[in-house]
Amino acid sequence: MKRFLKAMILRRLARTPIGAVFLAVGWVLGRRRRRHVQRRHRHRPLTSRRR
Repeated sequence: MKRFLKAMILRRLARTPIGAVFLAVGWVLGRRRRRHVQRRHRHRPLTSRRR
């Protein structure tokens, strides 16, 4: 259901120029965040952590 609502919001935003700008900015920021998280996980030592 959550994916469906996201898709509907994306379709509605993509119809307007301002909405398209917001989508592009969100996409760029999301890519940057995912790339940063991947780099952080890649450089972790392989030792086990205590919980």
